[in-house]
Amino acid sequence: IIKQVAGEKPETKSSNIYYKESNTSTRGPHHDTFSTKFKSFIYLTDVDSLSYGPYSYVEGSHNPSYVKEGITSVVNKIRGRPKTDSLFRQRQEKSANKITAKKGALIISNQTGVHFGYPQEEGYKRMLVTNHHQF
Repeated sequence: IIKQVAGEKPETKSSNIYYKESNTSTRGPHHDTFSTKFKSFIYLTDVDSLSYGPYSYVEGSHNPSYVKEGITSVVNKIRGRPKTDSLFRQRQEKSANKITAKKGALIISNQTGVHFGYPQEEGYKRMLVTNHHQF
């Protein structure tokens, strides 16, 4: 699927399984990288409401901009944050697509875009498998 979209086949670098319960404090909006990298996610449990803490993505934020990368890196260095943290956290948290789905759903994400795990509510659980793909 990634090859059809990106025009070339990526190499799968790693796979992880994550189990989260009552994770009310997440990293917030960020980029994983400013180079082409994809992740695929498969929900192993139902994540059919915001209470479960769905994967969230800001549509269109993957579009390349060297200015964006440079400004983000400099401002974050001054603030003492990782260079890939988003500068517009509150606005992006509100505008992000929160991807709710039943277990077995496949999500493929361009990690140059702004994304985050939405905070879970107390008592809610989420399990998923991720694969990291790079060119």
